[in-house]
Amino acid sequence: MTPYNNPALLLFAMATQPEYQVRWPVGQDQLLLVSVGTGMGATFGARGRTWLSRVGQLPGIFMNGASIGQDYLCRMGRTTAFGLPIDSEVGTVPKGNGLFTYVRYNADFGRLKELRTLLEAAGVDASELRALDAIGLIDRRKLAKLNSTHRIDELYRLGQLTGRLADVETHFGGFEPV
Repeated sequence: MTPYNNPALLLFAMATQPEYQVRWPVGQDQLLLVSVGTGMGATFGARGRTWLSRVGQLPGIFMNGASIGQDYLCRMGRTTAFGLPIDSEVGTVPKGNGLFTYVRYNADFGRLKELRTLLEAAGVDASELRALDAIGLIDRRKLAKLNSTHRIDELYRLGQLTGRLADVETHFGGFEPV
């Protein structure tokens, strides 16, 4: 576990650096890193409050930024078999040839419309899309509180729906479990 919320790049270092003595061979056909997130919510500002009252939001802001940064670094110059768009500016980051193949699954509570579009394209049935629409009606601030027990069912369902985007044959193609 790291403050980055996405330890995939650290896993790559541990698997390949001689100091750790694992010595896994590098290459997009040799090493597959699968990163499964717990979900990501937008960092909300405290309107009408003083800057001092916003200090409590800083850890979440920093962790969110570090997680996105680690995801981006894993995608940059590597072969990314799957990953939802990082944001509207960066997109998914182009595929490249690199040291490993990377897959990232993570629901973004602030971008459920994009998730819905991807699920429709994946052929998810109407009842599952209605379930996602119902989750979308929940206040994002309440949904994004991962340490709250009040929305466990909805978060579990959102994880299931995001998992429907996992195409094992395509995303894990050519890799056998070890």
